[in-house]
Amino acid sequence: MSYEITILKLSEISKKAVSIAAHHQVHELLMLFQSHPELQIIAVADGGVFLGSISRTDLMNLLSRKFAMDLYARKPVSVLLDDLWLKPVVLRPELSITAAALRLLTLDPDLKTDAFPIVKNGHCVGVVAVADLMLAVVEQQRGLLEELDRLSARIAD
Repeated sequence: MSYEITILKLSEISKKAVSIAAHHQVHELLMLFQSHPELQIIAVADGGVFLGSISRTDLMNLLSRKFAMDLYARKPVSVLLDDLWLKPVVLRPELSITAAALRLLTLDPDLKTDAFPIVKNGHCVGVVAVADLMLAVVEQQRGLLEELDRLSARIAD
């Protein structure tokens, strides 16, 4: 009896991406986050082409500053991509979860990222929550340890 370890890809643990057009106003982005509390990030697109993403945390931090809502409410969402001064984490859907975790830690060693978009051919095809990624990596490691235990027991016999 052989046990095979399946290495998951980001596309297999991703959730559907929600996008907003770059020309929409910031207050519309805020309303989108408020009406969908489960969303951690929203992709920003221009004609369907991925430009970047805005996280709920980054937006709320920005808009909580004095006069920020007055300054940003009527501006296009695309302004936030520059003004938030983000180091974007954007990965490919075919990347393995272990490679993705390593890349994430390289780009964001403090793990301040809540979620990140996965992009293929210039289009956001999904969103991966960091918690889901880490859980998948732990489950994969658990499976590897179980297989190692099984093989060790077989060798001992």
